Amino acid sequence: MHDAPQLCYRFGGFRLDVRERLLVRDEKVLRLEPKSFDVLCYLLENAGHLVSKQELVAGVWARAYVSDNSLTRCVHQIRATLEDDADRPRYIETVPGSGYRFIADVDVATEPDADTKRTPVRRRALLAVVAFTIVLVASAMFLIWRSEVAVEPPAIGRVAVLPLANLTGTPDQEYFVQGVHEALVAELSRIASIDVISRTSVMSFRDTELSVPEIAARLDVDALVEGSVMRAGDNLTVTAQLIATSPERHLWAERYHRDVSELFEITTDIVKAIAAEIAIELAPDQLAANPATLNGEAYDAYLQGRFYFELRTPGGYRKAQDRFRHAIELDPSFAPPYVGLAHTFGSAAIFGVVSPEAGFPEAERLARQAIALDDGLAEAHLLLAGVSFYWDWDWAAAERKAQYVLQLNPSLANAHRFLSEVYSVTGRHPEAMAAVERGRAID
Repeated sequence: MHDAPQLCYRFGGFRLDVRERLLVRDEKVLRLEPKSFDVLCYLLENAGHLVSKQELVAGVWARAYVSDNSLTRCVHQIRATLEDDADRPRYIETVPGSGYRFIADVDVATEPDADTKRTPVRRRALLAVVAFTIVLVASAMFLIWRSEVAVEPPAIGRVAVLPLANLTGTPDQEYFVQGVHEALVAELSRIASIDVISRTSVMSFRDTELSVPEIAARLDVDALVEGSVMRAGDNLTVTAQLIATSPERHLWAERYHRDVSELFEITTDIVKAIAAEIAIELAPDQLAANPATLNGEAYDAYLQGRFYFELRTPGGYRKAQDRFRHAIELDPSFAPPYVGLAHTFGSAAIFGVVSPEAGFPEAERLARQAIALDDGLAEAHLLLAGVSFYWDWDWAAAERKAQYVLQLNPSLANAHRFLSEVYSVTGRHPEAMAAVERGRAID
């Protein structure tokens, strides 16, 4: 942590001794985890002032890796200990999108209060001896156990990638952070032996104060991936960590410093690391990265297009089409913008924003262009299945294409939902129910 003065803070009946690392109320010592204690010290040191999340991460964790959810959980624990309410705060105020502010009156003293100094030296010495003995015994037992028992990789069948923390320093880059998150989810979904929860299902956990076990229980997953994104021009830093949820333990963490154009290589490296950690042997087609572009401006335009497309409004579709077209102009060999542009035409036709005659043929043309550049793009093949279903009314072709999509990406929830429609139209309702339940489990 930063070099904090050796002070004591008094606020609302609490006393905090920085040097002794004690938080006391009514002569009772309250427990805080080390990082939560450091966060509280930092907020007290800056009482009355807004402290950004980036400043807290830099001040408390220094150069260590940390996710936005780790900081949020620290604040949640502090609030629980102080019996504070996030909606009606007395101590810690959340400033949405910016950071936190300690709002209570704080008295500062250069010497600790008497009751925080009462721990007898002998008692502390005795506790230290006991603790040291326990550590020695536990270490010996652990070494014996490790010598006799092989450590099995965790059994992980369902994974969720939590929303990535935006460490770019500006909300204007949120579209980019969301794009990195989407790319990581898509790449991880290529692993056929695990289920990856859809991106839409995890977005409600952005800035959550729920613990890892609570999030895991709600999503019914065995592991969570947390991370953050920092960007300065074309320089990109992505951090990621894998957390097993039952019992909670960190399995792996890494930081990647690359150029923006290398994002797809970053996501592929993360998938390889996660697969190795949970002892999954990837097939060659599961290792294939999405097609990259060396043009950072083209990739940026593509992510902006994805952001506007997800608005699902007529204006959003128009802006998305403009951004996707610009990405294609900058790099005609970059396949994903063709898929994005095809999506805007297909969705606009389904929801009546444009006529079917104007939407579906153009969606098919663009999807085929994308497939010509990269045959492994599952969403492009799903678009072709949609054209067969909604435009050609060719149920057999739609089913065949949807099944192929699920071979490419078994975790694509929309493909299961789409297949349920095909089954229903052809009168196979039990199969339709099974397919839609499968899609619902993912999203």
